[in-house]
Amino acid sequence: PYSLVGSEMCIRDSLQALQDGTASLVTDLEPVAADEWDLVDARLLTIESTKRLFVGIHIETDSPLGETTVRQALNYGTNVPQLTETWLKGYGQRYASWVNPPGHNIQLEPWSYDPERARALLTEAGYPDGFVTTLHTPSGVYHEDVAIAHALAEQWGELGITLQVEVHEWPDYVALLLSDSPPPLFLLSLNSRANPLQDTRNMSADFPFNPTGWENASFEDAIRRAQNSFNENARARHLNEAQSIAYEEAPWVWLWRQVDFYGVTQSLPWTPRADGRIYLFKPKS
Repeated sequence: PYSLVGSEMCIRDSLQALQDGTASLVTDLEPVAADEWDLVDARLLTIESTKRLFVGIHIETDSPLGETTVRQALNYGTNVPQLTETWLKGYGQRYASWVNPPGHNIQLEPWSYDPERARALLTEAGYPDGFVTTLHTPSGVYHEDVAIAHALAEQWGELGITLQVEVHEWPDYVALLLSDSPPPLFLLSLNSRANPLQDTRNMSADFPFNPTGWENASFEDAIRRAQNSFNENARARHLNEAQSIAYEEAPWVWLWRQVDFYGVTQSLPWTPRADGRIYLFKPKS
């Protein structure tokens, strides 16, 4: 028989259970560098998941965040390699489109880290000295979520933006995001079923869990045309158009796809899935 240990145990106890043979599979491990893995009777498995981490931007017309150039500046002012190297053992690549492959727009490039361009865009928007706002984050939901929020505050502080970080327990956080007054900036991750249309609709105004308030008629029209098209190539073309519009409008700060870590005994023939689902079947002998 095989046994599974999940996030209800602390990491130390999980690894001990794997070492002493009381667990065959340990999930929800913190990022571990391959050369630091020292359990000789167990394998470290990693996989880039379909979960996309981002900073959502609640867009209000009387806020600096209502300016497209300001939102673009936040993307240019985010040093993703520094964040992942410092807090995630280097795991995590910045994505260009939040739509998971193979339905992503291959013409889009990940936002580059360019603080000078970010400062120029803030000046263009009328905020040469920056502004003050808040970034909200859950605690203990994503790998190093609170630390990453504070690191973003430091990076954006170099642009002149004063970012106050507010930390919430998950139930309170979800309630806040779904309230009539979502926070200006919020750290969030969305999973995916690898359906390009569903992924693209994550930014639609009628998507139930989209606290950004971003609405763009051309974006919504492209999605409608994709939904109504029975031609696969035409549907992909419309979805690529929608992705390009959202990329330029930047209602998110693009971060990275989460990397999941598992500890597995040598005797368990198991491979992780990108969607995080765990199937363990053993045929009867």
